[in-house]
Amino acid sequence: MKFDVVLHPSAASELEEAYRWIAEESPSRADLWYNTLLEKMKTLERTPNRCPPAPERKYADENFRQLIVGQYRIIFLVDGKCVRVLHVRHGARRAVGEPGGPQDR
Repeated sequence: MKFDVVLHPSAASELEEAYRWIAEESPSRADLWYNTLLEKMKTLERTPNRCPPAPERKYADENFRQLIVGQYRIIFLVDGKCVRVLHVRHGARRAVGEPGGPQDR
């Protein structure tokens, strides 16, 4: 079965923000990073359930999964025939919804 991969606006915004941050240091590296991330995200069309649960699963009543690409985590939900990409986050950032301390976006 082929899944539709849908990028949520929050994930698109985080992707753009990370790209700009990387591009400040190296525009060519940012392009490579961005293209690699999109290629890996595209693999979710075929086998999204191969990915392990995301830490966010502990803080919500959802079956969040994550695809790790380098230092970044692509956080998503499988909903029927749709993969909803909700966040693109650097691995050093706290999990979305994690209690204790200030939350980052």
